[in-house]
Amino acid sequence: MRALRELRHTGKPQPLPLMRIKEAHYDNKPGFIVGTLSGSRWRHQSMGLTLDHIIDQEKLAELQLHASDNLKLWEKSKETPPQKVEVVHQDFGDAALDATMKHGKIYPVLNMASSFFPGGAVLEGGDAQEENIWHRSTCAQTLLSKGVYYDAARKCFLYDENTRKLLSAQEKMTPEELQALGIRRGVKVPEAYKVFMGDQPQICFRGAEVFVPTGAEEGFSSKHAFVADADLSYQFLPKNRIFPFYELRSAAPELIGKTIEPSDKLYAEDLSRRVGAQLDTLILKGKTDAILGAWGCGSFKNYPDIVAQVYREEIEKRAGNFQHIVFPIIDTEHEANFEIFKKHLDGLKLGASKSALSPYGLYAPRDTKPTTNEGLSQTPSI
Repeated sequence: MRALRELRHTGKPQPLPLMRIKEAHYDNKPGFIVGTLSGSRWRHQSMGLTLDHIIDQEKLAELQLHASDNLKLWEKSKETPPQKVEVVHQDFGDAALDATMKHGKIYPVLNMASSFFPGGAVLEGGDAQEENIWHRSTCAQTLLSKGVYYDAARKCFLYDENTRKLLSAQEKMTPEELQALGIRRGVKVPEAYKVFMGDQPQICFRGAEVFVPTGAEEGFSSKHAFVADADLSYQFLPKNRIFPFYELRSAAPELIGKTIEPSDKLYAEDLSRRVGAQLDTLILKGKTDAILGAWGCGSFKNYPDIVAQVYREEIEKRAGNFQHIVFPIIDTEHEANFEIFKKHLDGLKLGASKSALSPYGLYAPRDTKPTTNEGLSQTPSI
């Protein structure tokens, strides 16, 4: 019910400030030749339709109503989460919708974020995972939130220094947050880090980017090349499939142009801190389910085998706090991550205990009155 209240009372941004986003979008229109060849030109145009639904208060209210009504309906026939990790060959949005419909709850969805540019290159027609999430949802509203500023000279939105540290899991939890985390995990936690997770649900109302074969073969192999289809991609979802989600925003190490050996201990420690921060942020927020993914294993060039192993290690430490974790992964002609993540993670047992589902437990101070979930949600908003 709390999730429904959050949907119902999501603050409606004022139209005038939101026009700043439209102006920035217009200023970042790709050039004709480069934009046509890369596909960024049609994506830029399509993103304009997403912004129209966020800026128009009637359209936004309609999206919120559909998401709320759908969640109410799905709650009536919800099934118990499977108590395990699943690695599925699906688009993140399809996986999130399936889980939300089946289990009647709002799932946090991992945004594999840039630590500098909110939404990545979404206003320029970008096509990475972060841009894909924002292209399909109301996430662009957060461009006007605390921790984000507009650089008029560069004509783009940027994170401030504190928010960059938060997204890179360099911000430690406060003593109050550590106490709350320890209560939920059932152990004393002397130190932990956090990432960004929005307190208000976002709404997904557009479908996936659809790729079709070009008919040409790639290089000397027999594999067919694929290209995104502008007409089939990002179609508006039917009203009965519009759904809410929480945005979990976490930046992976950027290895582009860097030489780091897979055996590098500092690299493994960096990954462990960031992945642990994702999971601890979910636990702190009282979330027992999540849609994650092959985080950092695309354009950021991280090693999928190591990332998958780190996820397994960090999830195993906290398995009792979760009911359902999904890794939706679709291989591309340049990336083959699905089988690697499936090998390391698929079927890993979970089991949220009562102390994980409730903010109270054996470690809660006896002389302290129970606090609500809201009181435990201390991760700073952007």
